[in-house]
Amino acid sequence: MDPTLEYLFSPFFTIVLKNPQGADTTNDTTAATNSALPQKRKFYVHRSLLASLSPELEKHANNMKQGLEGVMELSDVEEATMKALLEWAYTKDYTIPNPTSASALPKHTKLYALADRFNIETLKDLVYSRITKLLTDLGKMEEAANIEALLSAITYAFDNLPSCTANSSDGIQAVPSDRLLKYFAQYSAWLLNVLKDKKEFCKLLLSCTDFARAVLFVSRAAAAPPWVDREGGVAEITVTLDGVPVTVRGQYPESGPPTYQGSVQLPFYCPSYSHSTSKTVTVNVQGHL
Repeated sequence: MDPTLEYLFSPFFTIVLKNPQGADTTNDTTAATNSALPQKRKFYVHRSLLASLSPELEKHANNMKQGLEGVMELSDVEEATMKALLEWAYTKDYTIPNPTSASALPKHTKLYALADRFNIETLKDLVYSRITKLLTDLGKMEEAANIEALLSAITYAFDNLPSCTANSSDGIQAVPSDRLLKYFAQYSAWLLNVLKDKKEFCKLLLSCTDFARAVLFVSRAAAAPPWVDREGGVAEITVTLDGVPVTVRGQYPESGPPTYQGSVQLPFYCPSYSHSTSKTVTVNVQGHL
């Protein structure tokens, strides 16, 4: 017999979801009798298979009180998330509805968080690869439904994953310790022109300081100082032409650092000259503009 199938001869272990989110109670006679009673859903998995998924689950299956009783109770876990976990446990793959849609992001994220909860690194690797591929395929999302799904996933991730590591010098938490949180923060910073006008994004920044810090940490500095009209593309620089200080007006580069070392060629209009010209001037610029 294939050694990998030996778990089939082990007894079943019961996982009980207390008040599971997203549970279907249509045929639950207990729920119909008394809706105030706690709702529960039971899942059965071979004990040795469960124990093989991670050292953390091995303790739950064999050594802790749950192991002796053969029952482990979990709260705040969706039924669909547990199904996906057990599907992966038996097949090393999992399926979710609409896998190419942004609506899949929260589902992936919840599975990733559950895998993190029990230190199932192999499953985390798989889910992370699917989240990053999905966001890569979706690119710059602008549809309201897609933004809602993204923010839902980000909120769940920052609420349920170890969010930040402290800076040893001052104790300020800035850098997310989890790679998925870093990815979400960088994606949000990249999408900032779309997200900044969204009410839910602003609420998330206010309610989740870890997320706000993470986005700030990966965001770039302003491309120009406030005295340069970067958005209008116009710059005014005082230079010396033939020994006379004059102001050169021209188009400022749309991107690049706020300081230039060396020469910049700008088309210019010079108020000090009595005639107009379409020529360019080479301006030696150093330091802050």
